[in-house]
Amino acid sequence: MEDFIGRYECSSELCDEIIQYYNENKELHNQGVSGNTVDKLTKDSVDLLIEQPNIPIVFEKYQSHLFDSLQNYTEKYDSLKTMSSFGITEQYQIQHYPIGGGFKDWHQERDGGFNFSIKRILVFMTYLNDVDDGGTMFRHLNLIEKAVKGKTLIFSADWFHNHKGQISQTKEKTIVTGWYSHIW
Repeated sequence: MEDFIGRYECSSELCDEIIQYYNENKELHNQGVSGNTVDKLTKDSVDLLIEQPNIPIVFEKYQSHLFDSLQNYTEKYDSLKTMSSFGITEQYQIQHYPIGGGFKDWHQERDGGFNFSIKRILVFMTYLNDVDDGGTMFRHLNLIEKAVKGKTLIFSADWFHNHKGQISQTKEKTIVTGWYSHIW
């Protein structure tokens, strides 16, 4: 069965550079938010937001990786080529999950609860470290995508890719994640 998840490879060196940027910029860290609230029972993370368009050099490299990944995804799923223009229009983020932390509730990225979320088309997510007992669970696909350093996923923001974190009880997990959204 087709799962409509694109899987691409980000270099280990770039993953290390992103983690280094995260570690060197603690003044930019914030408690993870779900919707507009901090609730560690739902999302237990420390996040660093990457603002568009003034991004650090390391994220110019990352965006180049995302561009290549998206090109491959749209070649495979060419119906995306007929959609109105879309791109990265929101802040994206580095999310660091402590041992036992994660995004613990099932969710989709286009829930209609906020004006910005209804514009979302695709999600991108890159695992920045290996986590043997961690990853992302996809509810309707009965699939667990393992957290492997450098693995980038691209998938639909809609309900059929409802997902949550596979919570590690042994290791911390760090990802970069964000969205491709319609440009209106």
